[in-house]
Amino acid sequence: MLCIIPYRTDKGNASLKIKRELKVVKFNHIELNKGCMLSLSGYAGVLSAEHPYEIKEAKSFY
Repeated sequence: MLCIIPYRTDKGNASLKIKRELKVVKFNHIELNKGCMLSLSGYAGVLSAEHPYEIKEAKSFY
């Protein structure tokens, strides 16, 4: 599994960016308090092209 991302260059040409790893993040809760402290909860992981049916890395954060 490769992630192919189309984009336009600075000169206006079309191009493709190919990524072998894809980072996935899902936030369950985001909060910014009055003291400007940002709190996040959810999970993050990395999907790899070398092992398309396995999650390479996953982390939960609170």
